[in-house]
Amino acid sequence: MNRGKIYLFGTFQVHNAQHTPLEGASPRVQALAAYLALHQGEPLDRRRLAFLLWPRVPESVARRNLRQYLHRLRQFLHPIDPEGDLILTESLSVTFDPQRTLWVDVQVFQEHLTRAESAEGMARLTALRTAVELYRGDLLQNIYDDWSQAERERYRQRYEYALQTLIATYESLGRLDDAIYWAERALQTNPLQETIYRALMRLYHASGDRARALETYERCRQVLADELQTDPMPETQQLYREILAPVSDLEASW
Repeated sequence: MNRGKIYLFGTFQVHNAQHTPLEGASPRVQALAAYLALHQGEPLDRRRLAFLLWPRVPESVARRNLRQYLHRLRQFLHPIDPEGDLILTESLSVTFDPQRTLWVDVQVFQEHLTRAESAEGMARLTALRTAVELYRGDLLQNIYDDWSQAERERYRQRYEYALQTLIATYESLGRLDDAIYWAERALQTNPLQETIYRALMRLYHASGDRARALETYERCRQVLADELQTDPMPETQQLYREILAPVSDLEASW
């Protein structure tokens, strides 16, 4: 039975089985739901959960807040959970346990990354591509709790690693256009990834588009100067010189 979907990449959303978004969740309810969904199937200690969500109030207040917001979360989820069995509460723990009745994007994302680790060839490409296409944006962009920042960075690193692996796999297969597409997409997500600029410079050069390779270096140089007030790394500058060298050598012969 498919009750619906939970989206944690980008902004938090819950959709029912007819793809209609559920409305009316306060920021605190969304934060609680998001944390439970990220740790589905895990019995979470009530005390720790209360502290994570309300770190700046006395423990007694935080635990009371947790009881109240669990009730509000059940009300929010009622359209997809009329029996109230998605959230299991014990005296010391809370567990979000959809038992595969809900599709959660981060869970599917991780499953495809795990599949890619043991796959080869097209199966690996398919798993990686499916994973990165699930990434609609950084995790929980509308939630600003301290705990969400660490989770956001963790999933961003997984996404960037998956993209780098996808690019390298396409490059190794000689599918340069596909590798270029995903490298450009990687820079849209994070324009400060110097390793991606180098990959893109190599790819454009290998595909015969030397001008675009040099333009990519200039793009990299400008972004780093504007955002970080720094120059490209020595290996990026060296790659630029290697791509530039044929013209320099030719001019020297004149």
